[in-house]
Amino acid sequence: MIQQEYRREMDRIELTEGQRARLVRAMVQRNPRPRRFPARALAAAALICAALTTSALALSPALRDSLARALGSFAPYSQAVEGAAAVDQNVEVRVVSAVTDRYRVKLYVEVTDRTGERIVDDQTSLRAWVVRETGEDGLRGRCVEYDPETCTALFELDGNQEGASGTAEELTMRITRIQPRQYHEYTTDTGAMAQALSPDYARAMKLGTGETVLAPGQTPLEIPGLERAALSSMGFLPDGSFHTLFRLPEGAVLEQGGVDGSYMYPELLVNGEPPGGAFETYCFEQDGVPYFGAAFSPVAPGNLAGISFAGVGGEVVLEPGIEGVWEIPFQVENMEALELELTGTAGGASRPARLVLTPLGATITGGYDSGYWGGKSFAVVYEDGSRMDQTAVEAGRMSPEGTCVLGNWTFGELVDLGKAAALELGDWYIPLAGPDAGEARPK
Repeated sequence: MIQQEYRREMDRIELTEGQRARLVRAMVQRNPRPRRFPARALAAAALICAALTTSALALSPALRDSLARALGSFAPYSQAVEGAAAVDQNVEVRVVSAVTDRYRVKLYVEVTDRTGERIVDDQTSLRAWVVRETGEDGLRGRCVEYDPETCTALFELDGNQEGASGTAEELTMRITRIQPRQYHEYTTDTGAMAQALSPDYARAMKLGTGETVLAPGQTPLEIPGLERAALSSMGFLPDGSFHTLFRLPEGAVLEQGGVDGSYMYPELLVNGEPPGGAFETYCFEQDGVPYFGAAFSPVAPGNLAGISFAGVGGEVVLEPGIEGVWEIPFQVENMEALELELTGTAGGASRPARLVLTPLGATITGGYDSGYWGGKSFAVVYEDGSRMDQTAVEAGRMSPEGTCVLGNWTFGELVDLGKAAALELGDWYIPLAGPDAGEARPK
C-alpha cells in the first residue's frame, strides 16, 4: 500500500528536460570498478527510474508494471528515453528504456498497431538491429507483454558487440520487419505417427510448377500438442524419399519471399540418428487449405523398422509480415566493463583467451585450438560468496582463421562489477582481482 501511494506521488512529479538528463547521467555513470551502493540508495534509484519510465509509457499505462517486472535488477541502471519514436506502415515504434554498457545493450521498445487489426497478441517478432560506434549488431528479442486496449506490444531486445564503444554515444535502433501472429508449435508426443507408418508407397501429385509432392488426405492424424496443425499425409515415394505433409489453418501464411512463412515437419530419426541425406521442403494450397511438406532422402521402405520421430514442430503464421523502416536515434551513457587476459591451466590444457565482463553479460574470445566454451555452466561469484548464475547462452563463432568467440552469455540480472570476485566456468575458477586475476585453474 505504501509503495502504491508513493508511486502515485512520483507519477505526479514534473521534471524539466535538464533535470531528467542530470538524473539519467547520475544513474548510469560508473567507474571501471563501480561503487557499492547501500540498499536504501538502490531503492531510491529504482523509484526515480520508475517515475521516469512511467512518463515514457504514458500512452500505454497497462504496460508500466510489465516494464518494471522486466527490468528487475536492471531498473536502477535504466535510462528513460524521451521522444525516440518512428512511424511507418501505420505502426508506431518507440524506445522507452535502455540499459547499456560499452559492449552490450538491453532495450525496451513499444510497438503500437494504429489499425488495431494486425498486432493482436504477444505472439509477435521483430527483425531489429542497433548501430553503435563500433558497428551494427542484430538484436535478439522477446515480447514481454501485450496491451489489447491500445494494441501495443512491449519488447525486450538484447545485443552485444566485440568492440568497445565510448562511455557516451548515440545509438540508432532500426527495425525492418514486424511479424504478427507467429505461433510456435512443438510436441514430442509422436507415438501415433510411428504407429501410422506403412511400407506401402504413398500417392504423389504434381503442382503447377511441375514439382512432385505428397497428395493430401492419405493418413490424417491429430497429433497431441499441436494446436494449429495436423498430419494430412505421410509415406514413402518410389524415388527413395520419405515425405510428411501437414495441414495448416485456413489463412495461414506460407512462403513470404522465402522467409518467415509457416512451416511444420518432424524430427525424423533412422536407427536413432538423423538421416544424412537431402532435406527439402515445399508448400501449396489446395481447395483453400494450406499445406506444408517435407522430404527426407534417401529413406526407403527398407528403413521402416528403424524410423522414429523425436518430435514435431514449426511455426504457424496467421498474418503477413509488416515490412517497413523504423529508424530511431537516441543518446545513452554506457556503464564500464572489466577486461582481462585469461591465462593458467585448467583441465590439463593451457587456456589463453580474453574475457570481457560487463554488467549485462560476458564474452570470451581466443584461438580456435582452445575449443568452444559456451556449453559450460557460467556463474559470477561475489566477495560475500553469493553467486549469480542466471545466464543465457548466445551465439559464438568458431573458425580456424581469425579470433573466435569461445563463449557468449547474457545475464538475467545485473552484475555489480565492484563486488565480483571470480568466475566459475564449468570446472574452472577464474579470479577477477588480485595478483592472480585472470588465471584459470580447476575448482
